[in-house]
Amino acid sequence: MEDEDIVFKRVTHHLKALLYHNLPKVNALYRIAARIDIFPDETIKARLFEAVPIRHDCVHRNGNDKDGAPSNEVTRS
Repeated sequence: MEDEDIVFKRVTHHLKALLYHNLPKVNALYRIAARIDIFPDETIKARLFEAVPIRHDCVHRNGNDKDGAPSNEVTRS
């Protein structure tokens, strides 16, 4: 017997494998494919959009911005 949920399972697998740098694209894909909005509310959406460039600098630039200045956005406290 064939799996009736094969399309849903393959799409879900693809969505889980995506990188989440492009939040608008990811949200659109989830809305289309699974009818899910990844942003529970506008406040969290705004915080996530602010966090993406900070994360990028931490991961790819050792905590510095594109001009080499250290980021003060993330602290130990």
